[in-house]
Amino acid sequence: MPKLVAVDVSVSDDRVSLVFSQSAVAAAYAKYLESEDARPAQAQPIPGYYRGPQLHPSAREVTVALPTEITWFITCRLPDDEDSVTFTFMDADETPAKGWAASMVLFEKVPGPVYDESLNQMHVRRLWNKSKLLKKLDD
Repeated sequence: MPKLVAVDVSVSDDRVSLVFSQSAVAAAYAKYLESEDARPAQAQPIPGYYRGPQLHPSAREVTVALPTEITWFITCRLPDDEDSVTFTFMDADETPAKGWAASMVLFEKVPGPVYDESLNQMHVRRLWNKSKLLKKLDD
């Protein structure tokens, strides 16, 4: 059983697509997001926002709604020159955006140097230790 899980991300029509290298992890992630959406409105990181996760098992893909507080753009990630999606938020939206990112588990701050210092930037971490990720989703 592979110890690493890869996650590819894209955005289309205000939905984030997360494609996992392993279907069991995709299913666990979708289940985790469903349980997050089932929490009371006051416990949500962004009031009135629900992720609405959709699992596409054959593609190992989970899609979720992107909140309006988060914007995105395509960047070229170094050192591998691979295209990447960078998510941003304004200072005024920092608290809900960071809460959203934390609840999504897969996000991390973009390491410097960043494209635009005036934006708060984050991205999806591409590689995960499978057992550690599953433990995070189970907690």
